Amino acid sequence: MTSGVFGAYNYYQLGAMHRRSATYTDGEKWSTGFMLAHIDTKTQSTCFEYIDIRDHAVVGGKYYNRAVDEV
Repeated sequence: MTSGVFGAYNYYQLGAMHRRSATYTDGEKWSTGFMLAHIDTKTQSTCFEYIDIRDHAVVGGKYYNRAVDEV
């Protein structure tokens, strides 16, 4: 889908950091990351940065680890 004003649209489906051991689904197939959106209000442009979370995540060069009960 595109817009004459803003160009192409992107769609993202995020796991929102849910635990993979959810009883209602096969959690091994989930991506449990989140998105950082960088917005330039002057040019009205955006840049999306997806952060994947597995047993750890790296955000801005800093490592974050899951707690033992979150794996």
